[in-house]
Amino acid sequence: MYLKPPFPMRKTLFVFFVSVVLILASTCTRDRGPVMGRITDAELYAMCIDSSGHFWYQGGQTLPGAGNSPHGNFRLRFDSTANTVLTQMGEISPGGIFPEGSLIVKDIISNNQVELYAVMYKYLGAWLWAEYRPGGAIVHGIRKDPGICTSCHGIQPNRDWVRTFDLH
Repeated sequence: MYLKPPFPMRKTLFVFFVSVVLILASTCTRDRGPVMGRITDAELYAMCIDSSGHFWYQGGQTLPGAGNSPHGNFRLRFDSTANTVLTQMGEISPGGIFPEGSLIVKDIISNNQVELYAVMYKYLGAWLWAEYRPGGAIVHGIRKDPGICTSCHGIQPNRDWVRTFDLH
């Protein structure tokens, strides 16, 4: 005697497919939105240590940290993409937007040496935020919540999240 299975084969395949999709969806992270997985901290660090072709804000002089800045003394530089929107004064106008692929690096200086790189990289229309030690050790990786950075950088007047122009 032949017994009919409780579910037709196509229902079984459908349930299997839905299960696989749900398992895959549950393994995804949502900590930084759509930019995840497309650039790594190692790649961003490599971009930030190569300063060739960069424009140095105020001639590359070391500037003091301002107000409650956690960064301390620093030098600020922009890659050639970010440099396309800077004025003759080396600043972006209030309300201005840096183009896709812009890299902004703040070299944090202590005892005349770089002790930290604070990095902003425009990717898919949003900023990636990171901090690295010389040698590549990650202090704040791109996958971490950027709230610690944006809580200060979002203060008005806003020049696409860059505060230096209003403080120096």
